[in-house]
Amino acid sequence: MQLRSYDRPNTNRGGNDSQNFIDEAAWFKEDWVNKIILPRNRAPIDISSPLNLAFYFFTSVPTDTTGQWIWKYEELAQTQPDKYYWASATAYDNYALLKKVPDYVQTQYDLLDPITFAIEMMNERIEGTGDGFYPSFKSELHVSYGYSYEFDDELGLWHKEQNDYNPDAAIEVSIDANAAFTSCTVWQEKSGTEHCLNALFVKPNNEKSNLVQRLAFKFNEEYVGHRKKVVYLWGDRNTTSKAAHTVQTQLDVFSETIRDLGWTVISRVNSFNWQGKDKHFFIDEILLEKNPRLPKVRINEKRAKPLIYSVQQAPINDDFSKNKNSERSKIPQELATHLSDTLDYYLCGKYGSRIGRFGASTSVIPTVGWL
Repeated sequence: MQLRSYDRPNTNRGGNDSQNFIDEAAWFKEDWVNKIILPRNRAPIDISSPLNLAFYFFTSVPTDTTGQWIWKYEELAQTQPDKYYWASATAYDNYALLKKVPDYVQTQYDLLDPITFAIEMMNERIEGTGDGFYPSFKSELHVSYGYSYEFDDELGLWHKEQNDYNPDAAIEVSIDANAAFTSCTVWQEKSGTEHCLNALFVKPNNEKSNLVQRLAFKFNEEYVGHRKKVVYLWGDRNTTSKAAHTVQTQLDVFSETIRDLGWTVISRVNSFNWQGKDKHFFIDEILLEKNPRLPKVRINEKRAKPLIYSVQQAPINDDFSKNKNSERSKIPQELATHLSDTLDYYLCGKYGSRIGRFGASTSVIPTVGWL
């Protein structure tokens, strides 16, 4: 029995196996399966067993494009049932566990956010929107783990290094404030790449407290150890409107709250709101990574996961604007388009000038698409 890591997948090439099992297969790339794992299945053992040259995988449902290959096996099990087998279940099917811990599922429901509970406990598929508002977003390209491996010559060991966050550099925060859901994304730029470090949000509670102020406190808690306490603050024009339960603007509330906590705040809030189709084509140009004047974007897979969901779920209207119906639906609002809006504000506000977009009141992009 061998246990193999795929942090560096090419180290697993060329072996000979009698069977292979993958745990958490949704995080495996299809190339790893087809080019490394399955070719290793070529050393049958001299016994009669259904495990001989078997390939089994176990996983929660995939939440991005990386693990979508697993559904091919579901289809194969339907068309070739004698060769392929597929089974799915929820946490309620784990009778052995529930016999010992009867309240396990309820406890997870109490502790987990709605998205994680639906995926990890109830095995619900998070469906993408196909060619939505961000058609060029690819999780295998734009989502990163936020770390890399470095070799220590003295110790002769590999160790993990966080590579998307610098505690000695300024932080950029993009805010989207609403009465029922207020959120922000946290960014740092390094060597031409915009790293989204985190996605934070707050919802109303029984205290009827100011959501923008609560978000500011939450941001400070996350980065209380950050050494260069300088924040560049981004948002749309509505950020300069009055916040709920206060005579101050949303920008003022967030800025003053973190200033009192020791931060220096520099406002970069947009003075105008881009038209929807302008945002769509401009951000798609960024995500394509073919224009050297524009940055690359990498989103931290763990800490900014709600942003990834929001981007993947964002539909598009016939006029190329973003369909915002999810913000008025009953789905968890971290799955709605709020957080994707913070990405729009940040990238359009910071890089729009590179295509001559300084504040025109009408669209500068043709209806037929980006030229």
